[in-house]
Amino acid sequence: KAIDLGMKLVSGNKTKSKQALRRKISDKLFFNGFDYEVVQAAIEAVEFEDDENLEKSILEKELAKGLKKYQMKYSGKELDNKLFIYLSRRGFEYSMIKEALEERDEVD
Repeated sequence: KAIDLGMKLVSGNKTKSKQALRRKISDKLFFNGFDYEVVQAAIEAVEFEDDENLEKSILEKELAKGLKKYQMKYSGKELDNKLFIYLSRRGFEYSMIKEALEERDEVD
């Protein structure tokens, strides 16, 4: 049952990074009363899509949200730091965030 619930959450994902999705699955399963061992087994059993393009498009959407939130208050390096923290809280990997911020800086 725990694996089915995890699969359901993964199949409906269009807005979360892999790490954030893992966290959401474990939170949901703990909330439903499953033990730690069951939660870990369910997370390992669930197949996460390794679609780099999907992850990148989700990152770009989140970056746009972060820009909208922070660009009025901050600029330059301070804006980059705020965006980095914003994106890392959402579960994106360091290398992906760094690459996205560098691309944004090149465009500006």
